[in-house]
Amino acid sequence: MSDELIRLPGVLEPVTRPGIQHHACEHPGCGKDAGWGFARPKQPSHWFCGERTGLQLVRMAIELTCPAGVLPSQEAVNLLYGPLPVHEAEALAKAIIETVERLTRE
Repeated sequence: MSDELIRLPGVLEPVTRPGIQHHACEHPGCGKDAGWGFARPKQPSHWFCGERTGLQLVRMAIELTCPAGVLPSQEAVNLLYGPLPVHEAEALAKAIIETVERLTRE
């Protein structure tokens, strides 16, 4: 890969270096620079800021393994708890506790 900037015909200023992409955090209301992207197999990538990446991975694990209905959607979390990462963490913790309680009752 070359370190030279890409130059488009008829454009004076160079564009983004090869391989570098700029993404904004997909979390509603955030919009910070998103340096962390991930995707489920054969699905489009999702990009989140450093503060929300770990929370998003925990959310994905809960959605895949825990009973349906223990975790509200991100939009519902924003309404019920608030928009900050700590609010998402609170909702994730409650979903994990609810799952453990359901499993111990069975």
